Amino acid sequence: MRRARFRWWPLLLGPAVIVPHAFGAPGDSIFAGLQAHTVAIDFSQPAYWDSLTQYYDDGLEQYMAARVTVDGVPYDSVGVRLKGNASYTHPNLKKPFRLSFDEYRDAQRWDGLKGVHLNNCWEDPTFIREKLHLDYCRDAGIPAPRGNFATLTLNGELWGLYSLVEHVDRTFLSSRYGNNDGNLYKAVDGFLNPMISDFKWYGSDPSLYHNRYELRTDNPTNPWTDLVHVIDLLNNSPNLATALPPVIDLESVYHALATDNLLASFDSYAGSGRNFYCYFNPTIGQMEWTVWDAGMSFGSFWGSGTNYETASITFVSNAANRPLASKIFATPALRQQYYQAYGSLFTTFFSEANLFPQIDAIANLIRPHVYADPRKMYTNTQFEQNIVSDITVGGHRKPGLKSFIPLRVANVASQLSVVSVAFEETPATPAELAMTVPNPFPRGAKIGYGIIAEGPVTLRVFDPQGRLTAMLVDRELAPGTHWAAFATERLPPGMYFCRLESGGLVAARKLLIVD
Repeated sequence: MRRARFRWWPLLLGPAVIVPHAFGAPGDSIFAGLQAHTVAIDFSQPAYWDSLTQYYDDGLEQYMAARVTVDGVPYDSVGVRLKGNASYTHPNLKKPFRLSFDEYRDAQRWDGLKGVHLNNCWEDPTFIREKLHLDYCRDAGIPAPRGNFATLTLNGELWGLYSLVEHVDRTFLSSRYGNNDGNLYKAVDGFLNPMISDFKWYGSDPSLYHNRYELRTDNPTNPWTDLVHVIDLLNNSPNLATALPPVIDLESVYHALATDNLLASFDSYAGSGRNFYCYFNPTIGQMEWTVWDAGMSFGSFWGSGTNYETASITFVSNAANRPLASKIFATPALRQQYYQAYGSLFTTFFSEANLFPQIDAIANLIRPHVYADPRKMYTNTQFEQNIVSDITVGGHRKPGLKSFIPLRVANVASQLSVVSVAFEETPATPAELAMTVPNPFPRGAKIGYGIIAEGPVTLRVFDPQGRLTAMLVDRELAPGTHWAAFATERLPPGMYFCRLESGGLVAARKLLIVD
């Protein structure tokens, strides 16, 4: 739906504010590291709340003009409106907001951004889920908006702590894809409307899809034909392994599906059929997938009908109604590529060693703001408890962030071993597998590796199907640098994977054997 740009309220006086970037790209200073910004919204209209809620009920995405002060810097005539579906029902009037800095002043920006979202952490006792998910995407190179935090006041009254999220628009497209002149589609919310963005085939008439997807591009180029073409190929091609790669950046789809699954974020395409963007990138001629709205990650979404910790890595809520996922999983070549993408994300980023420090750092930052939030959905005790363990509210179990991760690690590792997924490269860890020989390397090369504590060490090599090829080390070792001979004379040339385990730490590297 294109937004209505009504201007019924008088604009506030003052010049447009354009703050120079503190970093290199739009929004970098806003989303760098962990920050809790201060956002103060001041309306001149005494009955502003009645107007905000009425405009929301009208469904026209109509803004009101307000003075917004961010971290002490005032911005006049910023567009403000309410947003959300289920999150709009947050108790205590803690509604989510959308801020549009350029709604009434075309040149006005906050650190180069035209707009941001203030999400109210609906159904998240920890306030952490969305930030943790978006940071995971950032670290893994998955296209997704960035997140941080903001404390909000309305006309001088503290309204609470919010998740601050980047808006997906042309500025976002330029920063992620290097261009912004392709067509961008957003999944419809499907909250009260039975239509969802399911990628099912309804016919060749583009109008059949207008209520199922939102075209978010101003001045689009040949709108709808690109999307309908992809849906046609997905549902009607006899060989998806050859039909899809030319029109879809499958890596972006694999990574998004895998991350949603790994982090039990089922208010997404494979689960609820919503919360994503599709961008038709004119540079590569393919559809790209962008993650959106991860606030119910880590098992906070109650409608998945599955156990979060043991969910199948190919979970789909309804295979017939989620063909983009189900057809990938049903096509052997594509399914194996998905498994490999999943395995890479899993071994590289999903671990207690990686995620626990992030959780602690976020909790330490926001704790005083959570405690001071007068409109939060859960108690301070529930905030603290759900960081480490499950809580049950209204009959719905919300996994603890720290209790969920090791259980999910163990279950996913078991599932990947069954489907014979090879280990992908991970960044250096304290138990570092140092590649001190050329890679690719000739037969008979030695592998150097370092460990930091005395104890049992295993160093194993696997083939691309995940089968054990060689056990190079399986014994107690002292800290330091060690070498292992790898006899490759009887192995065919190709890619192998070497895995080091020491003191509960794991590292993996690719090894390319050549003649």
